[in-house]
Amino acid sequence: MKTFSQFIQESQKVLKIIDRKYSRRYPGVNIDASYDKASNRIRVNQLFVPPDQRGKGIGTRIMKGLGKYADKNNIQMTLKQDPDKGREKDLDNFYNKHGFLPNRGDSTTKDTHIRNPR
Repeated sequence: MKTFSQFIQESQKVLKIIDRKYSRRYPGVNIDASYDKASNRIRVNQLFVPPDQRGKGIGTRIMKGLGKYADKNNIQMTLKQDPDKGREKDLDNFYNKHGFLPNRGDSTTKDTHIRNPR
């Protein structure tokens, strides 16, 4: 059984691997996620897919990978939606598809969306 410290180190390592993998494979794609041990949350700080690469499933693969890891380890995920003007509805639908719901009253985070582990 892992100690809490080992779990924290593993979480940070996994998030860095995901970032490196997708940044190299898809130039211009940026995934920045961090694990906060105090709240036991993964925060998606940024997920950017360049316009010419959108619609190819890149963002979906990233979110599925993060979600799978969060579910396996019973970790909540959060994010603050900050879409380009005119893309609010598309982005809201994208995050909704991956289990994120609008934050309606969770005062422990200022993030706009929360995904509970499944």
